[in-house]
Amino acid sequence: MFLSRTSIINSNKKFPLISNKKSGKTRRSLLLMGLTFIYLVFGAIIFSLFEYNEDERIRKEIIIKRNQIQQKYKFSKKDFIQLENIIIQSIPFSAGYQWKFLGSLYFCIVLISTIGYGNSTPNTKAGRLFCIIYALGGIPLGLVTFQSVGERINHLIKIILIQIQKYLFKNKKLINNTNEIKSKYLLFISFSIGCITISIATIVFHKKENWSIFDSAYYCMISLSTIGFGDFVPAQTNERLKKEPFYIIFILIFLLFVLILEFMTYNSDIVTARTKLKKIISIKMSTSFRLVSSAQKINTTISRNEKPKSWRQLKQSFAIRRKEKPKAIRKIGVFVEKIDKRNNKEIKKHQKINSSSLLILKDIYRFNYWKQKKNFCARRLPTPYIEHLN
Repeated sequence: MFLSRTSIINSNKKFPLISNKKSGKTRRSLLLMGLTFIYLVFGAIIFSLFEYNEDERIRKEIIIKRNQIQQKYKFSKKDFIQLENIIIQSIPFSAGYQWKFLGSLYFCIVLISTIGYGNSTPNTKAGRLFCIIYALGGIPLGLVTFQSVGERINHLIKIILIQIQKYLFKNKKLINNTNEIKSKYLLFISFSIGCITISIATIVFHKKENWSIFDSAYYCMISLSTIGFGDFVPAQTNERLKKEPFYIIFILIFLLFVLILEFMTYNSDIVTARTKLKKIISIKMSTSFRLVSSAQKINTTISRNEKPKSWRQLKQSFAIRRKEKPKAIRKIGVFVEKIDKRNNKEIKKHQKINSSSLLILKDIYRFNYWKQKKNFCARRLPTPYIEHLN
C-alpha cells in the first residue's frame, strides 16, 4: 500500500531531471505569487497615502453643500434624497438617446473591447440576457481580430524597414538573417505610433471636452489599458450622440486603434521569437546536411586546445567534418575512429562551441543520421560437414 523510503529515493535517482523541473516550476510560481502580493500591498499603501485625505475633504464638502441647499429651499430629508436619485439617474441620458444606432454601436465596441466605462448599461431583462450572450461571443472574436490586425501591421512595418534598409541604411542591419524584424526596432516603432496617437487624441479631447491636458492623457491611457474606470467618458453632455456624429466616429476609431496598438506590442514578442524557431526548423527539414555554412553562421567550432574525450564531443566533430568529405562515408564507426586518430592535427584548428550551437548540432545529427544511405553485407555462415561431399 505504501512506498518504502528506499523506493522513493530510487525513483528520485531514476528521474532526477523531472523532479528538478517540477520543483523549479513550483518555486517560480511561489515566487511570483509572493511578488504579486507584495506589489498589491505596496499599491494599497501608496494609494491610501495619496487619496485618503482628499476623500475626506470631498465628503465634508458634500455634507456642507447638502445642508446649505436643504436650508435654502426648505427640502425635507426624504424629498432631498429623491431629488438626488433623479439627478444621478439622469446623468447617462445627458448625452442624448443612448440606444439609437450610433449609441448602440458605441456600447458594442466598449463591450467587446472589455473597457466597460459603465456610463450606459441595458435596463431590460431581455437586453441584459442578450448582453451576456453577445459578450461571450464578441470578446473572443474581438481579441482574435485585434491580434490578427496587429500582426498584419507588424508585417507592414517589416516591409517598410526592408525598403529603408535597402535604400537608406545599407550598412546598418535592421533585419535579422531569417528576414525578421529585430525586437528593438519593432518596439521603438510601436512605441512611437502609440505616442503619436495618444498625443493627437489628447489634444482633441482637450478641445472638445474642456478637459485638462493631464486628464485627457489620463483618459487615453486608461482606455489603452482597457481598464475603463468611467470617471472620464467623452461625448456625455449636450446630446452629442445626436448633434456631433463625426466626433462619435472619431472616438470609436480611437478606441479600436488603441486596442490594435496594444496587440501590436504583444505581437512584437511573437514576431521576434520566431527567428530562432524558424532557423532550427529550416535546418532540421533540410536533407542536404549543409553544415559548413550553418556552422559558420552560429559559430559552431571546437576549441584549439581541447581534445574530444566523450561521445558527445565526437558527434560534434563528426557533424562539422561531414561537409568536408566530398564522398559519403557510410561506415560511421570507422569514420569516428579516423577522426579520433586525427584529433591532434585537425580539430585543434577550430574554436570552442557554445551551448546553443551544440544543441542545434545534436538535433541535426539525430535527424539526418538515419536518412543517410548505408551499405551492408551479409557474411555466409560456414558450411557444415556433409559426409557425401567429402
